[in-house]
Amino acid sequence: MLEMPTTIWCLKSGRFHEGIRFYVKFLEYTSGRGFFFFFCGSLQATNVNMLDWTVGGFMMFLGVTGMIAGFTTPPQIFDNPRDVSSGELENL
Repeated sequence: MLEMPTTIWCLKSGRFHEGIRFYVKFLEYTSGRGFFFFFCGSLQATNVNMLDWTVGGFMMFLGVTGMIAGFTTPPQIFDNPRDVSSGELENL
């Protein structure tokens, strides 16, 4: 039986996350993650199994939802340095 260590060395060092942020920049944005979900869902939906069609369709739905949410988010949220949890952004 193979046992996995409790911490994975490449995830613990932080180099993995830095590499993802440097080389796959579009995953930092909601619209980029939505596009990635849509792409993976379209690959999943090309399989012949009915379960694959269902899962792929759901992933494509999540991708379209993420792209819509990413493109329609008002830029005022990103420009405002105030904390969202404090309720100060309700009047925007």
